[in-house]
Amino acid sequence: MAHHLDGHYLIIGGTTKAATTSLFNYLADHPEVCASKNKETRFFLDEDYPVPLRDHHIRQGIAAYENFFERCAPSKLRLEATPDYLYSPNTATRLNRYLPQAKLIFILRDPVDRLYSWYGFAQQNNSLPEDVTFESYVQQQLSGAPKREQHWLALEQGRYTEYLKLYARELGADDILLVNYSLLSKDTLSALQCVCKFAGLDSQFYHHYDFKLHNKTQK
Repeated sequence: MAHHLDGHYLIIGGTTKAATTSLFNYLADHPEVCASKNKETRFFLDEDYPVPLRDHHIRQGIAAYENFFERCAPSKLRLEATPDYLYSPNTATRLNRYLPQAKLIFILRDPVDRLYSWYGFAQQNNSLPEDVTFESYVQQQLSGAPKREQHWLALEQGRYTEYLKLYARELGADDILLVNYSLLSKDTLSALQCVCKFAGLDSQFYHHYDFKLHNKTQK
């Protein structure tokens, strides 16, 4: 049984509501990259994290991770994006153990803007009733009520520093890239050039690339 995987992996590990789908799609188009068959493999999430897990999970052994990349040539950089990795307490340790050559990208968005985006998204998908105001949404989170649904974790999960400390300790600064959401939105080419330099990709591919926005919240 394999104890770890030796391939090169680029993982977009966070944060939620910060254009991770767009970045995943931009990178998936790069000829040196092979993307996972599901954008969010969720493979390394804790089993009690409040999102549904897929059929393949770390409990089956690290070899099961290869099922997401079965069509990938060995020479390609393997890509996935599970934005909840940032908040799953044991994920950093698993990545360090099982994917020793992985590099992690975290897109950080202004916490207030991100909170409002989560509010709009939760109403858009009917997780939050239309009559719940933004002020009430925030106050209920400040009250500390033990709610486990993702949209009720948005305030706490905007405190990025505590989560990033664990990743810095487990992986080291050289294997982590922080991307400013504002830069990614307003000067996408510059942001992709930084990502390419970090990942060892040729950034020339993006000089005439059509950067389309993906998975935009409507409210």
